[in-house]
Amino acid sequence: MNNVENIELFFSREKEEDNNLKEERNKIKPKNELFLNEIEISEKIKKIPDYLNYFDVFTDYSNMVFGELNEITDLNEITKLRDNNVSLDEKFAIVNYKSGFYIDFYNFFLNLPTPKLFVFHIIDSFSYLIKLLLILNTNNICFLNLSAENIVFNGISLKPLLHNFEYGLYIKHTNVDYLCQIINKLDDLSDKPLDIHVIFYLIRNNERTLSYSIITEICDNYVKNLQVLDLFSQKHKDNFKNECIESLKKFINKPKTEIINELLTFMSSWDNYCISILFLHIVINTIQTFSLKDTFMNKFLVLINKNIHPDFKQRESLQGTIAHFDGLFEEFSDWSFINSISDEKMELLVDLL
Repeated sequence: MNNVENIELFFSREKEEDNNLKEERNKIKPKNELFLNEIEISEKIKKIPDYLNYFDVFTDYSNMVFGELNEITDLNEITKLRDNNVSLDEKFAIVNYKSGFYIDFYNFFLNLPTPKLFVFHIIDSFSYLIKLLLILNTNNICFLNLSAENIVFNGISLKPLLHNFEYGLYIKHTNVDYLCQIINKLDDLSDKPLDIHVIFYLIRNNERTLSYSIITEICDNYVKNLQVLDLFSQKHKDNFKNECIESLKKFINKPKTEIINELLTFMSSWDNYCISILFLHIVINTIQTFSLKDTFMNKFLVLINKNIHPDFKQRESLQGTIAHFDGLFEEFSDWSFINSISDEKMELLVDLL
């Protein structure tokens, strides 16, 4: 498993199409709270040794005015701003990033030429990413917005990197209002833990507390939008929803501030939840497509499924997940199941993902 062929050549055509890479890339960003937050989080990341091997953060930025847009950047960047309903009357910054050959998360997986490489890179990338998240956590940073859109693969090393840190949270931040302000700006909660759904609801609806009807409403929306549950039975989905409601009952009639403060204590587990949601979808479909029950992959599934438990205290920590994941390699020394995977089913898996 450790001597897997390098697939750089497989992506050579895409790399050739991007062969005009400059020393740096740049993006235009409105100078709002998210921009300032990205700068703050990125500056903390830059203090991490060898950070550029793990994280795609800005190298520098400069202020700009509306009249400079057409001169400094291409039309595509301006079009993106307009498409996102960003007013060009706002103040902007041109943010520079180091260039490299990067491959989008799903583009990487869906173009792997063989099932063996696919399974290998699922295991390898999860192992690598969970350790990157621990590095951030050790430095008091919660990535918060972990998703396929915020992960790229280095086309040379074939290792994943994290980028887009505008929603990152500094765990030791003393300003709870600021933390809530960042959470309130999230535009997609579908892959976020129940804790964030509760905080978001309290802030967005200006609620003073939680009632049974409110937690039922929150849990209904949470389960409805948690697409990975569609891969399980209806009984499992019903039990999951009941566990959601039970986990929140203790907050009924408690003051809003007390609820949020308690939920924020679980911030260090949020990235573990998000990476588990991302890989749960991939692992379940891989097991079902290639018939990999009673293998390493099945135990892998059990581990990450535990990490999306509605009860915050039931999830593993990042350290615990890494320890249990590494322990699976000792438990499973027989990798012969890899040789039984049919190449013909690869196309079926691609369609499911």
